[in-house]
Amino acid sequence: MKELAEPFKKDRHNLWYLNAGDIKLTGFNFQEPGKVYEHKTKFFKIDEINDYLIKDTTMYPIFFNRFRNINLLKSLQGKQNLFHDIDFPIGYCMDKSKLVGTIIPYYENAISLREFVQLQKLNNLKDLYYRDSSNMDNLIALFLEILDLLSRLYQENVIYLDIHSGNFLLYQNKIKVIDFEPNYVFFGDRNDKYYRILLRNYIIFIETTCKRLGFEDILLNPGETFMETENKVKVLRKKLER
Repeated sequence: MKELAEPFKKDRHNLWYLNAGDIKLTGFNFQEPGKVYEHKTKFFKIDEINDYLIKDTTMYPIFFNRFRNINLLKSLQGKQNLFHDIDFPIGYCMDKSKLVGTIIPYYENAISLREFVQLQKLNNLKDLYYRDSSNMDNLIALFLEILDLLSRLYQENVIYLDIHSGNFLLYQNKIKVIDFEPNYVFFGDRNDKYYRILLRNYIIFIETTCKRLGFEDILLNPGETFMETENKVKVLRKKLER
């Protein structure tokens, strides 16, 4: 784990934490078109710290909030060294002995895929994510890169199910996955239950994104495996050209 200076401190679990009383926080919201205000999460910028934000977690009951988030953070940080391109939350923020938020990476000037598909056109994708001169090939490459991220997480027993366009950022010609929450991240999969849910959620994400970009009647069935699902996305390239 990257070493941080004051005001960050480490707890007995080797997690970083901040005391709200020791820092200046400024609240703000990300642009999330299409999402109703009541469902928007609160975030806080930390004065003089540019790489991290605090994500509010006070919507959960106190015990549930602390217990579930601490366990999630410990499990994720135990696997952080396995991923060079995925950044997990690093710790939490306390206020008068209560856990009030988690400390997450901040990708300044990034744009979420949700914001892109709601406000821009496919022709603009190459300005944010470039793998090929073809707009269609860039879109397929983006879908496949997201599937690869999910697959690599799953292979290391990190099961990420919160798969929608708001949780993938376009940042410096890369894809960043965000929003690791206790209700949507699991570390065990009896009878492949979560495997099936993951692939289904991914396919729904693909269909919804294509529809937002103006492609109609894009219906896919999730494959039985990551490889089958990957092949279905590759074939999608021809459907989008019709």
